[in-house]
Amino acid sequence: ALALANLEVNEDDTDTIGRLAVYSAALGDPTSARDYIATIERIGSENVYALYDAAVAHKLMGDSAASMDYVEHAVALGFPESLYKSDPQFR
Repeated sequence: ALALANLEVNEDDTDTIGRLAVYSAALGDPTSARDYIATIERIGSENVYALYDAAVAHKLMGDSAASMDYVEHAVALGFPESLYKSDPQFR
């Protein structure tokens, strides 16, 4: 609820949108997760943490290929590779 309230203040907050994508995927709501990911893409985010959240959401939804695409994009833009490699979701 707090994250949604945050979006009312700043609808382009890609950090919050990325977290909501992960939460939705974890809760078994792939439609909402994909909607949040599409919002990140529409905004044209270069936010590496939002892109990584999109990778995690895809992983949780069972789409490993899309997940790796987002990881590679995030790392190419500066997401710390050590964080990705230490994330248990990607082992």
